[in-house]
Amino acid sequence: MSDMLATILPKSDQLNADELTGGPKTITITSVIINAGHDQPVIIHYDGDGGHPWKPNKGTRRQLVQAWGADANKYVGKSATLYRDAKVKWAGKEEGGVRISHMSHISGDMMVAETVSKGKRNPRLIKPLVMNSAPDDAQDKARAWANEFIASVNKCMSVEELDAMCAKSSRAIDKMQSSFIDIFNDIDRVVSDMRNIFSVDNEENNNAE
Repeated sequence: MSDMLATILPKSDQLNADELTGGPKTITITSVIINAGHDQPVIIHYDGDGGHPWKPNKGTRRQLVQAWGADANKYVGKSATLYRDAKVKWAGKEEGGVRISHMSHISGDMMVAETVSKGKRNPRLIKPLVMNSAPDDAQDKARAWANEFIASVNKCMSVEELDAMCAKSSRAIDKMQSSFIDIFNDIDRVVSDMRNIFSVDNEENNNAE
């Protein structure tokens, strides 16, 4: 191991600005989970996130909706380049934050309003992100299948529906585990997150009764 950056990152359950100290990172989204009412209501998993999903703040969520629309399921397979902006303030101090510099699936430069302090926003451009051509090898085809499966998982309305979908795709999921462990881990995290959401919903319903 020769990467010094890995030795100075704080322990965290999400992507943070410190992880981008070494330079921008382009991510490809594998799932979006929305937990309305939470402090961080949007969890965005991406290819190779290593258990550090992106949890964009409200201003960044506005930019995502501006670029890609309100249907989060349609974000799967889209990409964005994230970078560390050292001037982002937290509690009045410049602590650094995650910004978007480029996005796929936009037709040209997109002007956004970036919050710099309470009641103040500055205009900024987000540039189009040009991605590689369509997938043509085994891993890219596996990723394409996983993206479609994850999008379907995000549409499940009950744990029973989720279980049925996993059972139906069990052979393909087993192949991912044996041949593409990173892709399998992304699938496993999304399925686990959905199970946790259903579990919390059931508990809240039981308490309400």
